[in-house]
Amino acid sequence: MGNYKIFKSEYLDEKGKCRSKSFYIKYKTKFLWWTYWKKVQHVECGWGDCVNTITKFKSRDEAADFIKDVLCKGVPRDRFIETEVEKIDCK
Repeated sequence: MGNYKIFKSEYLDEKGKCRSKSFYIKYKTKFLWWTYWKKVQHVECGWGDCVNTITKFKSRDEAADFIKDVLCKGVPRDRFIETEVEKIDCK
């Protein structure tokens, strides 16, 4: 499906202490003849506005599981899926 990398992001306060840590995923993509790494994002909506935001994880293991269970399997994300539950014929 694609190549993925896990990155760690840390916020260090004014004393150099880590205050928050998160992990995110980048995937390799291509535009014309250029190849580059792009962050995995999802849509968040609120107050009548929707924005793309980076999908973050609390641990490296969570990010790795997301790659294996969702990205590698091509599971649809950020969309509605309709499936027919039952068909009833009127006679």
